[in-house]
Amino acid sequence: MAASSFYSSFIYSIGWYLIASNQGLSLKSKNSIRQYNGEPLQWMTHLDLSMNMISGIIPQEIGELQGLQSLDLSKNHIQGSLPKSMADMYNLQSLDLSHNGISGSIPNEMVQLTFLETFSIAFNNMTGMIPNGIQLRSFNESSFEGNPGLCGPPLQKECSSDNENTKGITTTEDGGKSKDYKNVLFFAIVTTSFTLGFWGFLVSLFFNKSWGMKYFKFIDQLL
Repeated sequence: MAASSFYSSFIYSIGWYLIASNQGLSLKSKNSIRQYNGEPLQWMTHLDLSMNMISGIIPQEIGELQGLQSLDLSKNHIQGSLPKSMADMYNLQSLDLSHNGISGSIPNEMVQLTFLETFSIAFNNMTGMIPNGIQLRSFNESSFEGNPGLCGPPLQKECSSDNENTKGITTTEDGGKSKDYKNVLFFAIVTTSFTLGFWGFLVSLFFNKSWGMKYFKFIDQLL
């Protein structure tokens, strides 16, 4: 591994501004080797720390490495969740976090990494739905395999929570329609009953003159 001279406690100690060792650092990515001699990490464009037995979590400060185009932290012992600040590394073209112990869900903010050409979080402990973004969902299943808790495209496993939400929305809409229908039906019945009763009363007065005379006499007395 090209970065074997780096500290195995890298994730905890560098603060993302640490100066590389005096011997320099050779990093290999995409079949090219780059040499860094005492340059701040924030200026690097390629960083390969794979197979270094690195442990701990990925700090929020990683988002300050905005010049990085390639980051490989695969085959280590990294745990914890992915920080949302990784979305600030907008120049990333290659990101490999496979074969670690990373848990939690993939931050939705990572759909902002629109330059990604290579991506893998395979064989971790990730859970939840893969964010609905064109960039992340353009990768094949191998980029997400080995995470039984992940669901949604491009994986074949469907997200049960999505299905439940869909059912909930359908039930709510149907319930609202049913309530509106009952209200309309109630007012229609009341209106029809009133109309029929009113006209029925007038017809009875017309055909029974004695009732009609008594009714109008009663009205005159009230007025």
